[in-house]
Amino acid sequence: MIVLKMRLLFIIIFIFDEQIYAQSIGFIKGVDISILYQVEQNGGVFYENGIEKDPIEIFKDHGVNAVRLKLWHTP
Repeated sequence: MIVLKMRLLFIIIFIFDEQIYAQSIGFIKGVDISILYQVEQNGGVFYENGIEKDPIEIFKDHGVNAVRLKLWHTP
């Protein structure tokens, strides 16, 4: 649970930092990571050039500067 909270905190900081940068250059390049945690919990692994890597780092390395994170809950 702590890992999930730390990951979400990293994502939030990443979003705000990169949003300011994106506004200064005029381009926003984004991804939807709403089910990323679920994919990883079910064995999903992400690779770049044949090397296992954190998907957030892959996105960042490829210029992604905004993410959409939908939260689901049972009402």
